[in-house]
Amino acid sequence: MFLNVYALSHNVPAGTHLIEVAAIGYFFSPVRVDVSARNPGKIQAALTENRRGLSEFVLEPLKEEQYYE
Repeated sequence: MFLNVYALSHNVPAGTHLIEVAAIGYFFSPVRVDVSARNPGKIQAALTENRRGLSEFVLEPLKEEQYYE
């Protein structure tokens, strides 16, 4: 999955947002996105598991989920 955080600046209110990906059979790390109220268009994104800053990235699953019936 490709996420361009700069595209998030349109029609997204200022504040902190959490992006969670739901895909059957996979587990993705949530992404924290901070949209600045003081500096319009300024966005910071980081993976929640390690706080590494991001600009553009390809989001890959951390693992395959195992489901039991």
